[in-house]
Amino acid sequence: MKRLIIFIVALFLFTSTIIFTEYLFAIKDAQKLIDSHFLETKAQLIALAEESAQRKSLALFAQTIQTLQKNSRLKDTEITLKKHIFDTNILLKTIPFADNSWTIIDITIDAMDGIVLINENNSYELQLSTQALNDKKIIPITFYISKDDIIKSSLFFYQPYIKITTQNTFSDVTFQEETLEKNDYTVRFSYDTSLDSDKIFKNILQFSLFIIILTIGLLMMCYGLYHLVIRQKLVSSIHILNQYVSHILEGKMVKDSSLPVIAYQELSHLHNNIIELTHKYVNASNELSISKDIIVQKERSDELTGLPNKKSFESDLKYMFVANKSGYVIVLRIDKIGLFTKNHGPEIVDTLIETFAKAVQDFFRSHSEFQGTIYRFFGGEFAIIAYESDSEKIEKLLQKIITLTEMLTDKFYFFDNTIFYGATPFDRYGSIESILQGAQDAYKTAYKEKLKPYFIADAHHQLELNKKLESTVKDIITRNDFVLQYMHDTYSFGANPQLLMQEISPLLIDSFTFESIPSGKFISVAEELGLIADFDRAIIEKVLEQIKLGELEHQIGIVLSVSSLSNQLFLSWIEEQITYQPAMSKLIFIAPCYSVASNYEVFRSFSHILKNHSLYFMIKRYDPTDLPLDKLVLLQPNYLRLEKTFCQDFKKDSTKQHAVKQILLFCESNNIKVIGDSVKNEEDYLAFEMLDFYGITK
Repeated sequence: MKRLIIFIVALFLFTSTIIFTEYLFAIKDAQKLIDSHFLETKAQLIALAEESAQRKSLALFAQTIQTLQKNSRLKDTEITLKKHIFDTNILLKTIPFADNSWTIIDITIDAMDGIVLINENNSYELQLSTQALNDKKIIPITFYISKDDIIKSSLFFYQPYIKITTQNTFSDVTFQEETLEKNDYTVRFSYDTSLDSDKIFKNILQFSLFIIILTIGLLMMCYGLYHLVIRQKLVSSIHILNQYVSHILEGKMVKDSSLPVIAYQELSHLHNNIIELTHKYVNASNELSISKDIIVQKERSDELTGLPNKKSFESDLKYMFVANKSGYVIVLRIDKIGLFTKNHGPEIVDTLIETFAKAVQDFFRSHSEFQGTIYRFFGGEFAIIAYESDSEKIEKLLQKIITLTEMLTDKFYFFDNTIFYGATPFDRYGSIESILQGAQDAYKTAYKEKLKPYFIADAHHQLELNKKLESTVKDIITRNDFVLQYMHDTYSFGANPQLLMQEISPLLIDSFTFESIPSGKFISVAEELGLIADFDRAIIEKVLEQIKLGELEHQIGIVLSVSSLSNQLFLSWIEEQITYQPAMSKLIFIAPCYSVASNYEVFRSFSHILKNHSLYFMIKRYDPTDLPLDKLVLLQPNYLRLEKTFCQDFKKDSTKQHAVKQILLFCESNNIKVIGDSVKNEEDYLAFEMLDFYGITK
């Protein structure tokens, strides 16, 4: 496109140069024509003046000059005769009846005009007075003639000067004035030397139109040649390259030999380089994918059994919250695992754990009527998520697993009656911790009572508790009955760490039991009741009031629910507060990583709103396995707080170091500040300071 513009500009300048050159030549030709006419008119003027001086009559001069003025550029013209000599023939010709037989006997003029002298050759010479010459008047000459004793007088009007003028009404006309000094006369005349601009403009216009039409024709011909020949081949070649790169990016491998031939040599070189580059890209991508799979496998699975670990368990529970799933969470432990290890050795116990894990895992794979996943936490502690809300089916599931594991006593005789199970229904208002605690309480009941190897918590009791909780939540939001407390303090590095930000954690107290309600449980209930937007609005209003009162100098982080961010009325209210409340600039809007990953479009839209108003957005508990780095590009967060597992024992774990360095490289190129979380030891603290972390959350 740039070259096309340069070509068009160059063509325009070339065309303009041609037109301007033609304009200069037109002026030069017009000037030559004027000069030629001027010389021709000057020659005619001299001949006419000679004849008039000889006849001593300017009438012929005046008549001829008027004709010349009409047919040429001659303008004002005047002639003055210098020699005032007359012979007899000149005077007699003025009398119709006189001929050479008549004789001039006397000639006189008015004394005021001068005197008449008779020369030796019988010619008459007037000596005009200075006043007569200055007045340029017509001189009356009286002369007497005789024949056969007849005397007559006659009057001859002698005109030594005449001026023939023209009318000029144009102010822009240029005249050239010239004086011709001869022995017998002096002629002064002016000549119009101005150029005929109308005629020149007309000729230039015609020439310009011709050049423009010719130029347009050339452009169309060039465009046609480019579009039909050059561009087709160019576009085709670029399309081949683009298609090849697109296939590579999509993970579709293309054989180099199957690619069409590229039209241009330069593009062919580029094509070969792209092929070489893609080979390196594919190799590096494969290596990274393998490394990533290894890292994910290590992070999400148990090394001994290959089962999903506690981190995978927590992620799957998070998914149940987001997807509003139902089911049961079961905790089970192999009792006396430490005693078994002491008595039989770690190898036998590891084999027992592996065999047990494989048996339960194979059971779920072979029994499609029971949908569930088993996880190993550590030692002999396991958990099961069963996607079934019927307690009777959960009891059948446990009985089948117990029957299955009893068969292991044939191989491990000491394994008899050593596993107890505790099951609790999935509480959509709960948290990961509360649900896990409920399952552990059920386990303790089974272990304590030992009536049977399992205990299933009452789902109806959970429903009653939830109804009471709904009433309490509604009451708190209606009365705006809560206070703000601040946690997760983030500090800068250095000898004197500065408090950079805190996160709001509302203190929610049940007015009947005076017990604290976990914020996660409270928000879940508020979302279910459709009151969460009112609660989020109340939190923002309270913190803005404290900022205005000067109680908070640092940045304040606030977590809003997904339901509120999906509410257009709430978003409009947020934008209104941003416009009219300067204290909004102190807020940092925070979202958990798993929530962002599950509601990506909602947070992408919200992040754009914040970006448009120059407000801050932070993703906490960031884990690239939940939300890949490339997804962050569209979200444009200002801060990234890492999942605390990445920040603990960082110096001892090369896998964590590699993952964190990759995150830092990405964030540095995208202007994202990275924050560590729950750093426990000095070595990790110093490492994060060296890596130029923005701060550490305690």
